[in-house]
Amino acid sequence: MRFMPDSAGRMIFYPFGTLRRGYVVGDARRERELRDWDDRWKRVDNGASLLIVPVIPALVSHFWNESRWIAVAAVSIGPIILAQLWYSRAVRRVVIGLERAPPASRAGRRVLRIPPLGIPLGCRSRLGCI
Repeated sequence: MRFMPDSAGRMIFYPFGTLRRGYVVGDARRERELRDWDDRWKRVDNGASLLIVPVIPALVSHFWNESRWIAVAAVSIGPIILAQLWYSRAVRRVVIGLERAPPASRAGRRVLRIPPLGIPLGCRSRLGCI
């Protein structure tokens, strides 16, 4: 779900999911524009996947047989990275002027603890995170 109301009743657009920050949608017209953009993006993404997915295994197989490991990594990981960068850039353009909102859920952001020491990762001391 990319669109969710917050506790104040405002509609929030979460382009990267509810665990990441969202953007407050100002009015119904802007919400409709964002929903249309999101639908267009999904159609483009699905179409690109249909074109790219059959090509990647063929290229991986070709480079694998010639023992070109770097090319295998580039062919298999490259399209994913490029798609994410393309989406991030498109999101930055579409949310210009919208107020930022905090993540809807903090459930996925639990503090990881190192078992023998009990120190949360990212903290410098046992006194706790600042």
